[in-house]
Amino acid sequence: ADKDKILDFVNHKSVRVFSFVCFALFTGTVLILGYKIYDIRYFLTGSVPYAKIPDTLRMFAPLLRLTLYAFSGFISFCIISFFPNRRIPLLTHVGVHTLPVYALHRQVIYFFQFSALPLWLSGIPEFYSFLLLFAASAALTLILSLKPFDYALYPCTHYKKWATPLSKWFAK
Repeated sequence: ADKDKILDFVNHKSVRVFSFVCFALFTGTVLILGYKIYDIRYFLTGSVPYAKIPDTLRMFAPLLRLTLYAFSGFISFCIISFFPNRRIPLLTHVGVHTLPVYALHRQVIYFFQFSALPLWLSGIPEFYSFLLLFAASAALTLILSLKPFDYALYPCTHYKKWATPLSKWFAK
């Protein structure tokens, strides 16, 4: 019953409109501020110790970090709320093949980090390089979700096909 109440609330038209407006404002802010958001990177990950946070912000660091986590949860709720309930073929395909995206994206990022791309991007205005990086990340996600990359991780993505016979053999 609680699940149904939550789904009813999330799917309510006014909640969906509010969520879309909030997400649009968030997206506009990110696009306008661009790389200035990079300055708050200390608060977005728990991997940065409080000692490395600038002195001017260190006193409020735990509160700021919790606030950003709450804001991230709110934005996630907004995305879930206004997203359609029906299947969208491209997103469904990408969603099913997320393991190759997660497993292989770091290698691609390393390749671009140590190439001439950062030098080339430094000559482009921040706003356009931000849009270019966003488009490149979307394209990378689509490419890594294609079948050849799924086959490269076949033992991980289809483990039941080879693990079940092994488990039956060991059970004897």
